[in-house]
Amino acid sequence: MNKEESYIEQLTQLAQQRKSIICVGLDPDIEKIPLQGNLEQVITKFCANILQAMIDENVTPAIVKPNYAFYFQHGFEGLKALQNIIGFCRQNNIPVILDAKVGDIKKTAQAYAKGIFGWLNADAVTVNAYMGSDVLAPFLPYCNKGKGIYGLLKTSNESSGELQDLELKDSRKVYEAAAGILAKNYVDGNFPIGSIGGVIGATYPAQLKQLNDYFTSRNLVLPLLIPGVGGQGGSAGEVVQALGGKKNKNIWTHRINVSSGFTEAYLKYKTDDYAGAAVKELKKLNKEVIL
Repeated sequence: MNKEESYIEQLTQLAQQRKSIICVGLDPDIEKIPLQGNLEQVITKFCANILQAMIDENVTPAIVKPNYAFYFQHGFEGLKALQNIIGFCRQNNIPVILDAKVGDIKKTAQAYAKGIFGWLNADAVTVNAYMGSDVLAPFLPYCNKGKGIYGLLKTSNESSGELQDLELKDSRKVYEAAAGILAKNYVDGNFPIGSIGGVIGATYPAQLKQLNDYFTSRNLVLPLLIPGVGGQGGSAGEVVQALGGKKNKNIWTHRINVSSGFTEAYLKYKTDDYAGAAVKELKKLNKEVIL
């Protein structure tokens, strides 16, 4: 991605060019990869072949999202595969959100930011901002150079409400207070516009609409990362409806993430062509969210 452009400018331009707001999640399950060889080669080849098939079929993703845990579990070979895949994406102008959900005190957060944006060279990262605003601050130098961060708001998992839906003394839910932290950083001018986004699960369309309305009513442009479509039960159609569809002038900044729907598409379509199956699934999803 172009370092001279802001993160949100790059998001918008690529989505409009590629006519897609689908985020391709790359979470390879080694037990379900129909390839043989050492771990680094197998994981790299599997993911790269899926992306190359999408490029060849002229449905190049507007962004991809590898989850750090699926690579870290395999040690150095897995991390090297992650580095290889990010390198492939950079060569093909496919931005990368690293789903790591990092969040810690200043020095630790600085180390996370340096590793993610330096060594791995990702374009954005998910951040657990429930520790407060100072968790976000160490990412600012990178956001000033076109990188982005996504703070967790209302997550897609079933038990998210155990904490995130609790009501505070001012009658706000905890996830609403988390949204307020992101909004305040924009209002106070702490971060470039569009460099901070939020993670809101597709499994909670009512809360997605509520938070999207909250930001837009304040003229705040926050890119939203929306996981949970497919295996977790979320619907791409409901997401687009919650976001306001074509009426939402900022729709191109958002990304609807699907992970196992791509990496396990060949099982769904009962074929050995895992890359072709992933392409088929992406074309299907793009049709569901025509804008």
